[in-house]
Amino acid sequence: MQIVIIEPHHHFDVLLALQPSIFKASHPVLIVCSQSCREKVTKANPAFEEKVRWNTETNPTCPHEPSVLFFSSLQYKRSHWLKWIKTWPTAIMIHNANLYARVLPSIPRNESKYQPLRFALEKHIRSVFRNQMTEKIIRFSDVFIPFSSTQVTFMCENFDKPVQSLSIIWKQEEGICGDYDFIPIYGRTPDIDWDFFQGLKNTLGDQIICLCHRNEYETCKKMFPSRTEYVFSPIPHLDYVRWFQEAKRIIIPFKKKVSFGLSREILGSTKYLWRIYWALQFDKTLLMPENIIRPEIPKSSLIQIRQFREIMSFLERRMHAKNSW
Repeated sequence: MQIVIIEPHHHFDVLLALQPSIFKASHPVLIVCSQSCREKVTKANPAFEEKVRWNTETNPTCPHEPSVLFFSSLQYKRSHWLKWIKTWPTAIMIHNANLYARVLPSIPRNESKYQPLRFALEKHIRSVFRNQMTEKIIRFSDVFIPFSSTQVTFMCENFDKPVQSLSIIWKQEEGICGDYDFIPIYGRTPDIDWDFFQGLKNTLGDQIICLCHRNEYETCKKMFPSRTEYVFSPIPHLDYVRWFQEAKRIIIPFKKKVSFGLSREILGSTKYLWRIYWALQFDKTLLMPENIIRPEIPKSSLIQIRQFREIMSFLERRMHAKNSW
């Protein structure tokens, strides 16, 4: 039997986070992802190159040998994977739980990042097929895994399949405590809670580092103090982590309700963000709205390894039961 870990998008950071479980797996591991995703993983952690097998084909085919599947994300372009899910026992990690909710909570056009024509296309045509695909994926999958433990309650209420936790992160060794406030808002300027941020302005330190996209610079410059320094995303993964690791404080000034496609996700309930996790991993002072839940963080990766093995054992039992029908 083999364990097949599939990353159909570009969440290479999830693969890196699963390193303890992958390296301690009781069966050979095949990772299916894009070539660029593989390169980012092995650049950040070269040991991956020797520990796993890779499939970076553009249109990979479903495995023929006995397998259990673990999708580290599954959000868009899902039809290709349905045959895989029907063939082998499957676990899926859910990042945006409202995409899989029984009733998709849609947002008005003025809150969407889509242009009017695309918004109409997505809402009235594509959403019908997307919902049908969601129903099929839920029906044929075996277990669902929340990206954060804070999503468990929502998922248990909306999924008629087992929901099992997997601790993606754990407390890391303390890094160098710098003297700057770090504000990682890249890609999410529409979700900034400016009232919350205004309440923090008088408490900001002498040095402020903002990580944003270049096209967000003008917006940020109008609102952030003039002493703010800007770093433009994307940046290499190790540099990205270092900004978190060496900060004095991390500020994540987002609203609790954020948009994602056509749906409204709720931070701490249906969705969680890596940038919050990075702050929690390094035990930094984290400033964000009080109503966003903070999960308990394990002290070591041993809990992740145990939980991952339990999920794989469950899938292996499902495979044997399926073969005996």
